[in-house]
Amino acid sequence: MLYTSTVLERKANKLDLTPCVISAAVCLSEGEYNSFKNNLLQDREFLSDYKDICGSNENYCHCLLVLNASGDDGILCDTEGYNYARYSAPFPDAKGYLNYHMQGIAERMVSDALENSPDGTWLFDYEDFGQKEGIILPRSTYLLELLQDKLLARDEVRSASIGCEGILVEFEPAFCRSMENDATQQESSIEIMWDDLKPAAQKRIINMLGDNGNYDVYPITTIYAEPNQDIQM
Repeated sequence: MLYTSTVLERKANKLDLTPCVISAAVCLSEGEYNSFKNNLLQDREFLSDYKDICGSNENYCHCLLVLNASGDDGILCDTEGYNYARYSAPFPDAKGYLNYHMQGIAERMVSDALENSPDGTWLFDYEDFGQKEGIILPRSTYLLELLQDKLLARDEVRSASIGCEGILVEFEPAFCRSMENDATQQESSIEIMWDDLKPAAQKRIINMLGDNGNYDVYPITTIYAEPNQDIQM
């Protein structure tokens, strides 16, 4: 059987839905979660830590998602600046929802970074991330660590470190387009230096031209490639 829990209204003509943005998430122990769920109007210390991110504008209601460490469901709440859940709604399978969307976010982040990274690393700035995704990562350890896990699960990512400014990601060189371009960039000329010559060739030059003491200062010669021809040593 497919089980879930929700709020059912008797003889409802329509459902009045509020567009919401999950700005942060907090995960409680099962006991703390059940206490919160059964006493939503009670002041909570953890809600006071997030009350400044809650509230409505003309488009969305910015909410805190409260999760149960021992379950999949959650409670979406808007404190409106208070220390209790002034507005609340059940959120069935909240963890499944977060997993799905954070995986998509990680995919977009990696794709964009690989296009623009000059050296195989990229810093995902928390402020920029918040403007794009609406999530205040530094205020949400649960979402921050979930995103880190999603990044590390990708083949393109070698490491993902959580820092004060953002998440620093190091990519595998094989996936970095900029590094690949550097590796395949054709050379148009090569300078031949004195030390590049074999001892026998150096001796022949000295015997023919004399030892002027400057052979190791300037290039002996420069080889230029024809158009569309690369030089390989």
